[in-house]
Amino acid sequence: ANNQQNGSVTLRIFIADTGDVDQVVVEASDLSMAFQDYAVQTFSQVRFSPGKIHDLPVRSQMRLEVTFQADPLTD
Repeated sequence: ANNQQNGSVTLRIFIADTGDVDQVVVEASDLSMAFQDYAVQTFSQVRFSPGKIHDLPVRSQMRLEVTFQADPLTD
């Protein structure tokens, strides 16, 4: 058995009006907890451009699917 894993995780990312990430929630996944935690930690550190309404920054959220795939050149 190897430690590579193929699959995806769907994240809901809550973004503050500053563009910083307030929270990342796993909505669905067929990956191990370690891969889910890696995705959550990674996207928790991302800085986004804040959403805007009438040119004013507002809180927003987005859904994102992240796919992990073993190196296709070695499969």
